Amino acid sequence: MDSEKRKEHNFSAAGDHSGISLALKEAAACISEKQVEKVAAFCDVKGLKKVFCDAELMRTAECFISCSLNISAAARELYMHRNTMMYRLDKIKRSTGLDIRSFADAVAFRLLYAVYARGHNQGGLHTADSRSANLHAGDK
Repeated sequence: MDSEKRKEHNFSAAGDHSGISLALKEAAACISEKQVEKVAAFCDVKGLKKVFCDAELMRTAECFISCSLNISAAARELYMHRNTMMYRLDKIKRSTGLDIRSFADAVAFRLLYAVYARGHNQGGLHTADSRSANLHAGDK
């Protein structure tokens, strides 16, 4: 029974955030190619590219954000210890300078990723939606 509730919660949480992901993609689509290149260069300099290309860190970040910046809920979702979640969030902060535990930095992270993914889509990067779908695929 408890696992059924968790499955329902995961499915609805993924649905709630898909609208935000779509809005971010639309916002990223409105940015000129020159600006996309500038963001991509910024991401390379700031260490964001390293995080964006690390599937484990991106899965952690996306899950943490989809769990409303709740460390304990995200750790449960990913079947990891809370301290491991905190370590990974600290690793993201050290690499990027963004502490996604704060709302403003989490929004900046998602927007930068949406723009970066647009500019590097041909490079095989997964979008946030496909990561989320993969994360929740086992829930069905």
